Amino acid sequence: MEKIMDSKKWRNLAIAVIIFALGWVMPGMGAVTKDGMFALGSMISLIFAMASGVEAWYVLLLIITFSIKNKLNITQNVFPEAFGSYIMWFIILSFWYMAGVAKTGFLDFITKKLLGLKISRKGPYWLMSLLFVSAFVATALTQSVLAVLFIMMAVLRGIQKSLDLKVNDKWLVCAGVGIGACILIGSVYMPFNFSFFMYGGIMAQTFGWVRNVNAGAYLIHQTVGGVIAIVLMVVVTKYIVRPKLDFASLSGLELTSGENQKFDKSMGVVIITILILVVAVGITSFLTVGSGLFDFFSRFGITAGFALSCVLLMFIKNSKGERCLDFGKVLSENTHWSMLFYIGAIVYVGNFISAGESGIMAQFASWFTPLRNLSPIILIGILGILANLLTNATNNMVVAMLLCPIAYSVLGMESSLAQAATVAIIVGSLSGNALPGSSTVGIVQHTYKDLYTSGKFIAYGYLFAILICIGQLIGLLLAQGIY
Repeated sequence: MEKIMDSKKWRNLAIAVIIFALGWVMPGMGAVTKDGMFALGSMISLIFAMASGVEAWYVLLLIITFSIKNKLNITQNVFPEAFGSYIMWFIILSFWYMAGVAKTGFLDFITKKLLGLKISRKGPYWLMSLLFVSAFVATALTQSVLAVLFIMMAVLRGIQKSLDLKVNDKWLVCAGVGIGACILIGSVYMPFNFSFFMYGGIMAQTFGWVRNVNAGAYLIHQTVGGVIAIVLMVVVTKYIVRPKLDFASLSGLELTSGENQKFDKSMGVVIITILILVVAVGITSFLTVGSGLFDFFSRFGITAGFALSCVLLMFIKNSKGERCLDFGKVLSENTHWSMLFYIGAIVYVGNFISAGESGIMAQFASWFTPLRNLSPIILIGILGILANLLTNATNNMVVAMLLCPIAYSVLGMESSLAQAATVAIIVGSLSGNALPGSSTVGIVQHTYKDLYTSGKFIAYGYLFAILICIGQLIGLLLAQGIY
């Protein structure tokens, strides 16, 4: 007879239930009320269950129990509010969109074009710069994090073999860490990026932070942050890490392989969809409030932009004659339903955490009152660095949910810098690369045992994490007046 769950999952389920039960019976503490403790226990239970792989039926059990305890109408309010929000549909549509873009071959085309440039033959640090820029640009344009990672790491392995570089060679490790870092900062570059809107939307619905991020400020921030991070990673590798290599054979190195892929109609449609998404997010920043166009695009929004982009990809075939987006396949293969259930429940329970009756926000404010004496920019910089360092050791959603209310309690949710704080924390929590648990990129990169050991990768991973944060802070300094 097939087991329902193995012993590890039963253990994780038991821990999740215990956390939930403790929140139920714990008395209020400080400013936090008994209802606040129950909401907090429910939130921690959900996050632990999601991170430890408990199946999504636990979400249904918890949300029903949570509703009964709070005397809520399960049919009319709880399920529609938990699983019918725009955040849920945004995530679903963005999954579908990324699947369609990957099928067009646009990503492979962009990467090969960049790596075919003559600049890659000029020396090891020119080559490193090109690898980093290629990873950054390809991910920024397509949002296909893992697809870019696999292509770029295949290129790096080819370089390692062609130049006969040994495992843990300093240049090789720095190049591997930097590729992963550039993929992560590239994935949050565009204003419509999936990761930022998923986490930013959760912050908005959970803590009441409702203003849209200024697209112009966001692009300036991430452009400056990304460029500076890339420059710093190359400079630190050259002058501080100082690898000793013979790159004499670099001029004859072949970085691309396979047949030359031509730009086709399906790739052109990807360009159109990128323009649609950029316009959907950014155009309201340049329109007069109250005008007809402002009203239209305010209603249209990013979710509609993804929906329209998915429809366009559905009617296009790639160079192999395959449909770029087959909704039958994408429903079963590219939609993470379990994660969606968890996110819906976490957002719903989070609304109770941020409510005044819970006392949780008031408790945060009292704990971090001394931080009010710091410059807001310094505070945001500190929180961004903490987000990056902490996310390497724990779930990035946990980090964002922990640090965002600290920023809001000090800055105030009505402050214009609340947007900047949200950006810094979310980007920091999504750009961890040093430990396997930091991100999907971190998990995959630690499997490349033929290139470097985990110990060496972790050391440079934390070093480069600081460089990413420096880039983000300088970008924030330039963009703060626009947020």
